[in-house]
Amino acid sequence: MKIKIYLFILGISLLISACTQKENTCIITGKVINRPQSTELRLTKSFVDFRSQSAIQIPIKDSSFYYELHFKDIEAYTLVFDDEFIQGAMRPITFFATDGTINMELYPMNEYKKNIISGGKENSDFIEYQKNKMDEMGELTKPIQDSMRILQANDNYNSQEMKDLLERLKNTEKQEDKFKMYTEINEMYQSGEGLSIAARKLNAQYDSISKLFQDREVEYLRNNVTIPSYYMLIQAIIYTKDFPKIFELEPLRNLQKVFSSKFKNHSYTEYSNEILWRIANLKPGGEFFDFTLPDTIGTEHTLSKEISGKFAFIDIWAPWCGPCIAKSREMKPIYDTYKDKGFTVVGVASKYEEFENVLNLLKKDKYPWITLVDKPELDSRINEHYGIEMAGGGCVLVDNSGKIVLVNPTVEDVQKVLETNLTVN
Repeated sequence: MKIKIYLFILGISLLISACTQKENTCIITGKVINRPQSTELRLTKSFVDFRSQSAIQIPIKDSSFYYELHFKDIEAYTLVFDDEFIQGAMRPITFFATDGTINMELYPMNEYKKNIISGGKENSDFIEYQKNKMDEMGELTKPIQDSMRILQANDNYNSQEMKDLLERLKNTEKQEDKFKMYTEINEMYQSGEGLSIAARKLNAQYDSISKLFQDREVEYLRNNVTIPSYYMLIQAIIYTKDFPKIFELEPLRNLQKVFSSKFKNHSYTEYSNEILWRIANLKPGGEFFDFTLPDTIGTEHTLSKEISGKFAFIDIWAPWCGPCIAKSREMKPIYDTYKDKGFTVVGVASKYEEFENVLNLLKKDKYPWITLVDKPELDSRINEHYGIEMAGGGCVLVDNSGKIVLVNPTVEDVQKVLETNLTVN
């Protein structure tokens, strides 16, 4: 019996040891050149917001930095200078954590091409590929970019409609109104309506060249099924939403099947599956992502059960997100009007620094609907499924059959749908 117990304990010890051995150490060391104002670097996994609680602060002392990063899987990480992050204008530095040492020389933003990252085959392959691609593409697009700059200098780049909208934005004070205008500006640029005729022609030429290089990249990824390539593939899949003329979804979806088969247990497989899910579903007619979360006193609720048979406004917000909170407050009268007519609201508090922040806001605003509490990290599965990893929040309107009607609608849009579909006595 003693021998059996000993062997059992030994087996458990070996198992624990094997799990422990999976963790690797990447030593990140480097120098900062001509940046006396920079005192810290901010490090996160790629695809994670720099505001995340998981962000690591790396001090810069005597223009040097050092950090030991412990990790299990090789994947992309991103560095930014903290002063750039605070100012809201930054140039991220991407590298792959590998077992060993990575040396860096980092320059000011306007000299970023001088940056040097050395260490690990993944980094050398990725950097060489990116450099060759950008050099060749830059040479082909330089005349187009020069012409764009001339248009901008002469105030001939934007359409008159866009100029008027930008002028109105300058005179807008209400945050909710600004948010609506930012959305409208983005949509006008995406559709081309925000550009002058000359700018549209130049953008069409630029897109044509970009499409050529993206097609080449798809072929490169097909022939190089590696982790750096998986990272590039995920980036391309994300870009299909805003740049469908350049990034075609179907060949990328097929490639993801190849990569996910080879890297079944890698975090990129779960993440890319979630991105593909939201591309397929986070749109009118799509399926909402179901989840179970606790409320503020710990009682768990399942979203699908809370909204079954009702029109529902799913409202995800962070306590620090001004536009999110403004929209939540504006939903109160609509909720009061339609709550007995087949409409409900489910709030989700997310991305909070302290749980106390959530409680204080709820105490102040007194939302009359249920509020569930997500984990504080910005990279939660709910944020990923609803496409708000890099935003303070988001919302969807779902109909009484469970289909999405609107994504990130205005309060006015919600009211119009409810007026059409729900009778008020």
